[in-house]
Amino acid sequence: MRTDTEIKAEGMAALKGALDPVEVERFILLLRRDSFDYAEWQRSLWPEKKTSDIFDMGRKQAEAKTKGP
Repeated sequence: MRTDTEIKAEGMAALKGALDPVEVERFILLLRRDSFDYAEWQRSLWPEKKTSDIFDMGRKQAEAKTKGP
């Protein structure tokens, strides 16, 4: 299991890979400003998926990361 520090570092790397620096800062500010409900966000992100489908997606991604390239 990864530490909180490792998760934060990987999350920031993912943001930096997907957004420019100004957008990364905006994203963080948006999360801090709004009352962010992660569970509700997930429901709106994949409305056609069941919880078990999302869990399976995460499990498969985690397995792929541990296997490497």
